[in-house]
Amino acid sequence: NYFTLDAPLNVVNVHVYQNTILPMQKGGLLSKESRTTPFTLVITFPSGAEDADAAGKVYIDDDEDPEMQLGNGKSTYVDFLASVGKGKVKVWSKVDDGEFAVGLGLVIEKVIVVGAAGGSHGLQVEVDGQLLSPSSISEVSFSETAIENMGMAENVEGSTGKKGGMMVQVGGLALPLGKKFSLTWELNVTSGP
Repeated sequence: NYFTLDAPLNVVNVHVYQNTILPMQKGGLLSKESRTTPFTLVITFPSGAEDADAAGKVYIDDDEDPEMQLGNGKSTYVDFLASVGKGKVKVWSKVDDGEFAVGLGLVIEKVIVVGAAGGSHGLQVEVDGQLLSPSSISEVSFSETAIENMGMAENVEGSTGKKGGMMVQVGGLALPLGKKFSLTWELNVTSGP
């Protein structure tokens, strides 16, 4: 199958493989500037997925040493993991040498989940194993958009065969990149044809 995508001069089409977590930062005039901007995690599941996993990682260092290594106080390594299943979405991290990222004040401000079936509600946030109170996450917002998969769900591994899925954005976060975290929310999945 071939699909034609609109590609105006001011738009860059980006294709992300399913089951991926892509950490992104905002741009800056200088690379040193952009390295201090907040992160957005883009998490992709197969379209309409009700049971799937995703993974990604990021390595941050001082950009001075030619070798990539941990344990020198000048770097942080984070594994990001996500799953959708049993009516819930869970996103969490495993952090090595997080002090460096904490010292830089790096945070995750937004999580975008693409492809999971159904809408979302009931967000719970943990940072370093401590459940945050509802008042401390009052600025957090959900935004949902139905997506179309161009009829390919039947041929995608892990897909339910249903058309489309949802794109859910959880914004207003300030999760320290250098501390392990966990986000969990429930899906509004309705069964049907």
